[in-house]
Amino acid sequence: MPGDPLGRSWLFAAIEPAERRWLHERSSIRHFRKGQLLFVEGDPAEWILVVTAGRLKVSTFSPRGDELILDTVEVGQTVGELGVLARAPRSASVEALTDGQGLSVPASAINDLLERRPEVARSLLLAVARHVYRATGTASDLAFLDLPRRVAKYLLERWTTAEEASAIDVGLSQRELAARLGASRQRVNAALAEFQRRGWITLEGQKLSVRDPRALEKLLQT
Repeated sequence: MPGDPLGRSWLFAAIEPAERRWLHERSSIRHFRKGQLLFVEGDPAEWILVVTAGRLKVSTFSPRGDELILDTVEVGQTVGELGVLARAPRSASVEALTDGQGLSVPASAINDLLERRPEVARSLLLAVARHVYRATGTASDLAFLDLPRRVAKYLLERWTTAEEASAIDVGLSQRELAARLGASRQRVNAALAEFQRRGWITLEGQKLSVRDPRALEKLLQT
């Protein structure tokens, strides 16, 4: 695997290059296929995955089996870090949205590094704190934003990181997008249809073009 995938990840970028190389030498490449479960809630946390190709989703489920997508994980991001650093079972389930691969960093190597270089813990702690801060924002959205505003915020976040000026890849099926936003598919589809009727977006499958980002921003601020 060429380059420095650990250096491009939010979790490991802050530690010294020599320490990243030490972890890399003890890691392995893990391939995954679309629809594959990488782990489920309650599993032992034995590794952190740095995604180098593909996309994953992080979900939790109600006792009835209703899914809430907590996050999507893309190239350069990590999954599984909370359980490993807390030495606790997995707190959510992770499934591949596409084929891909990543660098699997074993918990044993991370724990060995922390014992040898305890100052590394500060860098990792700051990185995890930023991650938890973002997760808190997601929980606040569910509590304080109505569905059209949650849809608008999600689209704007995807739009600001899109490679093209207006076109974005939603990255989720309609059912998965609904689970990401904590609503039914019918309600999410109704919100998207209303945005399209107003001329704010155009939608074809998972490909969406933002035509009027200012209108979405205005809705979000009201």
